[in-house]
Amino acid sequence: MEAKKNNFNKYLGGGAVILFVLAIGMFGVSFALWSLSVPQTTTNTFTSGCLKLTLTDDTSKKAINLSNQYPISDGDAAKLTPYSFTITNNCSTEESYQVDLNIMNTSTLDANYVKYQYDSTSAAILGQATASSVYNNFGGSLKALSAKRLSTGTIVGNGTQTHTLKLWIDANTPLNESTQSKQFDAKIVVIATPKTS
Repeated sequence: MEAKKNNFNKYLGGGAVILFVLAIGMFGVSFALWSLSVPQTTTNTFTSGCLKLTLTDDTSKKAINLSNQYPISDGDAAKLTPYSFTITNNCSTEESYQVDLNIMNTSTLDANYVKYQYDSTSAAILGQATASSVYNNFGGSLKALSAKRLSTGTIVGNGTQTHTLKLWIDANTPLNESTQSKQFDAKIVVIATPKTS
């Protein structure tokens, strides 16, 4: 009798498990039959902007090339012909930019003896200008040793801006071996970044 009771409990337990599995299966089937999916009617779209500036120099004036120079006053430097260049924004969005002067590995005159005037700013010692990151994609063996920040600004979409730069040897430069028969080589680099709101 005890054996029949154990068999009955086994069948009852097995039947309960089967009924439980069937109930879950039916719930899943009925949920699948009665679920509803609604898709979005429009498409989420964004378009990337463009980031492209060009730098054009005034070919009639060429780059700054001062040979056999000696220290001069700021007043005499005002008479120098500036190097002129134009930045053009080739995209329709407003862009932020910075103008750096990269000092080349061919330079032998210390930047602390060089003065500069960018646009209509006051004359200043180049060596004391804010340091910036060097740009070394000039090609060949030409490399930048250091870089100085000349200015920052923004340029409207499809706009242009023209800037000028003068370089000269500071009037307070000592005439000794460290400053005579030296040269100073530098390149302007314009770095653009998207303007954030």
